[in-house]
Amino acid sequence: MLRAIDEAPAAGAGAAQAPAQGQPKDTTGKKKKRDKMEPIVLGKGAKAFARILTSLKRISINYTENATATVYGYTDSTRLLGMNFKSQAPGLGFIFGRQPDTSFISTLARKGLVTGDPNLNFQNRQDYQQKLTINAQLVPVRDLTIDLTVDKTFGKTYSELYKDTTAAGYSGQFARLNPYAEGSFSVSYISFQTLFEKINPNEVSETFLKFQDNRRIISQRLGKENPYSGGQQTTDGYYKGYGKYSQDVLIPAFFALPAKSRASLLELPVSVP
Repeated sequence: MLRAIDEAPAAGAGAAQAPAQGQPKDTTGKKKKRDKMEPIVLGKGAKAFARILTSLKRISINYTENATATVYGYTDSTRLLGMNFKSQAPGLGFIFGRQPDTSFISTLARKGLVTGDPNLNFQNRQDYQQKLTINAQLVPVRDLTIDLTVDKTFGKTYSELYKDTTAAGYSGQFARLNPYAEGSFSVSYISFQTLFEKINPNEVSETFLKFQDNRRIISQRLGKENPYSGGQQTTDGYYKGYGKYSQDVLIPAFFALPAKSRASLLELPVSVP
């Protein structure tokens, strides 16, 4: 089949053959059986469709998840597999990778397994990372190879200080201090609609000029929607808290570059209070 796609049809291939001179004409009306050894001949349309179907030569998909939890001030001993089977701590779920919620350390504290030292200043921390990678190789025509890579990562982190808040310590009065949560996200992106625009090295491209206009529009929208900004503009025309290099301004301005998108109508990826 692949040979039939790549090879050009031989001269006269696929054409009906006239009976040799002197041989009687076949009047039975039966269709002549094709010789099994005869190569398959495809038309131009069938070849083009077959090339699309067979252009994907290789693809690999990798997906990983990593989750970690760090608890400071844990006072119990660890034995087999990190578990103390006498006190049943920290628990089978924890040692086999289950990510606990914020009540987990409170349970340990009630059992007396968290130190009451008032000098403890290490933050407990939970991290989660997710990554997806897709690699593919396409050969749509001979001597043309296209390698595609798609990456997507997502992560989040939570940390807090869990300690005895009394001056002398060891009172059993624990509190959660300085809770902090953050996240990250990245994804590969190809701007097909602006990829093949003509570029004049002596002029500023229209795409970049539109990007500059989008930044001002996004800054204005965010500044007016956020009551803490107060609708105040800086000397360069951007709104307070949403300057030209602000991440909340740059990312939406970039996604509004395609011709059919408008920065004034684009849904903002971040919410303002």
